[in-house]
Amino acid sequence: MRTRRGFQCIYAGFIPECAGSLLESAEHCLPRGLGKFLGSERLRGRVCAPCNQELGKVHDVFLHTGPEAICRELMGLSGRKKHRPKNPYMEQTHKVPPIDALGKFPGTDMDVLWESASGGAAIQVIPQIVITNPSEIRRIRLTPEMRSYDCFSRVLKSEGTAASRVAVMVPEKELAMYQAFLARFYGNSIQNTNLSTFSSGGSTTARMLFTPSPDYYRAVAVIGFHFLLSHCKLLSGLEPQFAGLKKYIASGGDRELFLKCGTDPLMKQVGLFQCSHLLSLKIADNAINVILIYFAGIGSNFVVWKLTIPAPETVISMAAEGWAYSYYPRGIKKKDFDGELLPLMDQRCRVPPLLKLNLLNPQWPTLAVDVFRKPPA
Repeated sequence: MRTRRGFQCIYAGFIPECAGSLLESAEHCLPRGLGKFLGSERLRGRVCAPCNQELGKVHDVFLHTGPEAICRELMGLSGRKKHRPKNPYMEQTHKVPPIDALGKFPGTDMDVLWESASGGAAIQVIPQIVITNPSEIRRIRLTPEMRSYDCFSRVLKSEGTAASRVAVMVPEKELAMYQAFLARFYGNSIQNTNLSTFSSGGSTTARMLFTPSPDYYRAVAVIGFHFLLSHCKLLSGLEPQFAGLKKYIASGGDRELFLKCGTDPLMKQVGLFQCSHLLSLKIADNAINVILIYFAGIGSNFVVWKLTIPAPETVISMAAEGWAYSYYPRGIKKKDFDGELLPLMDQRCRVPPLLKLNLLNPQWPTLAVDVFRKPPA
């Protein structure tokens, strides 16, 4: 972070916190939480420190509330050491709900919440209450604050208290406490049924429920825009053609004006990948198209994002070019780098990894409670 004469932030007039011509910072084209890549240059002289900090909030949403959160764990990416680790399955991120990863509890037909464990190599049940009534099933995460009965009862009342069965999944040392909470909340007319625990190494099918938030879309647009500025040196970011995109990045709006899911011929040519982020850039017909794929190489299905913005008169055309932010094999770092930036057609991009997930169970007992009367008001 520094001051520099002649510097002007590209978000001046768009982000209220902007410092204008003061406090220049170096912005990562890809969020730092996705790793550090050899050969990737930071975007310098375009974004001031306060705007960098504000855009970091949408990056947080991108990193912790979507499929990228799970892929980060699969790749062993933990972010910067100075940042507090966040559990994306338990915690909100800037008011965006945590990820719901649902799968059957082995030996039952009950869907419960799971989280990744062992650095993403396995999954396990998270502490939770599953409330069942004739019309719906609700799953409540048991946060540390809910070890207080006042908080516990307040959360259950806010979720709605009608229930025909309540299943509790907690570590054994906490089971008696939550059993007492349930008896106090629902009264004594309950019946406890212990479900069988399961052994580590079993299997289940889990699915992730993810609805992109407005801030998630904005983060994708930020990454694409800053990638463009980093790889097209003729552009300053101050061109009037970018005003609409910068307004969307700063305050949201109709993302369909700029950002869509699509396909790209360049991406179809390159085949399978060692886990990489694939970004391509093409300028033609008075339009700039930036294509973004995150964590290509993990699974066979991935989202292709297409960012389209008007091309300034200073740049008429640019042949399609692509780059892969390619990870080294898991557990390997080279000079503190997680991977390297490679041309998209480089053969080193094209070694697909093999990933396998196993169940990890800390042998928690699971308590199912049959409720025979309404809870106290």
